[in-house]
Amino acid sequence: MPSQPYYRTALWKQIKTAYLRRNPYCYCCGAQATIVHHENYTAHNLSGLDEEFLYPLCNRCHYIVHFNNGQKVKSLEVARRLRHRRHKHFLNKENKI
Repeated sequence: MPSQPYYRTALWKQIKTAYLRRNPYCYCCGAQATIVHHENYTAHNLSGLDEEFLYPLCNRCHYIVHFNNGQKVKSLEVARRLRHRRHKHFLNKENKI
């Protein structure tokens, strides 16, 4: 996982802006996306050469994929949640995965 300074670089800001322009809606719920989530952190992914493991998310869904009952979930669980949940099927009636 890259350190927080990576997310402040001009490169990341350019990647994020361009990606959200092409993918403006949350992968999980269809709301306006504001975050680009990385499923993994390969050199190609971080350099903007590969977008296969990027997901446009809204703030709410980004929180939901990372936490369960206030506890941070492991990276493999986050990836599983993203691969198996999409749009209206992402949240159940209690807004939980």
